Amino acid sequence: MTVLGYYPSATRPFEGSMMTAVSSALENRDGKFHGCKIEATTLHPMMHANLAQWPGDPAGMKRQLAMFNHGVPLVVLTRDRDRGRVTVDEDGEPHVEYTISECDGASAAEGLVAAARILVATGAHTVVTGQVDVPMFKVPSNDVAHPETVAHCERIARAGVKPLRAGMFSAHQMGTARMSTAPNRGVTNARGKVWGVDGLYVADGSLFPSPSGVNPMVTIYAVAYSVA
Repeated sequence: MTVLGYYPSATRPFEGSMMTAVSSALENRDGKFHGCKIEATTLHPMMHANLAQWPGDPAGMKRQLAMFNHGVPLVVLTRDRDRGRVTVDEDGEPHVEYTISECDGASAAEGLVAAARILVATGAHTVVTGQVDVPMFKVPSNDVAHPETVAHCERIARAGVKPLRAGMFSAHQMGTARMSTAPNRGVTNARGKVWGVDGLYVADGSLFPSPSGVNPMVTIYAVAYSVA
């Protein structure tokens, strides 16, 4: 999920490194490192249009899209505790089933509140969380203890992250052919070989036994190297 903040001065969010800072303060809600990270990233016009929140009229949407050059996005990256599944439909095509659980939705909502507070504290004049039931917030003060800001953060938490009520995206799909210690626990063994099939191996992010909770590029390199 992504929280957008808009600032008085131009931020030129399309320039610079893709990701420059991360907060791990909320990554361990349950003692098993299920929670979320908050990452500062770049912003491009298509991404901005996708994240913009419908204000109720075309003119309002045009005004928000025109604020692109003043935007800053914070990504709330949640490490799922609970699972989805992939099955095969009647046509032999893969069918993905995933509904965010109450636990993982709570992790994401906690991240939305924290991201909104960060944007307020750093000078944003407007904050958008992408929740259907939470309107665009006009920041009254950069003091996060301001009563209106406190009330808005409470509204974000109450609305939560629920199916079809918040904008979510998956950037790194993983674990659909997980490695395991036995055939009834996953698709492959610890070396990537598919159980019961000779000569068939998996060597990508599908092998992950659980979500990494961080960008997985280097881990995928390591897994592929190990299988090879």
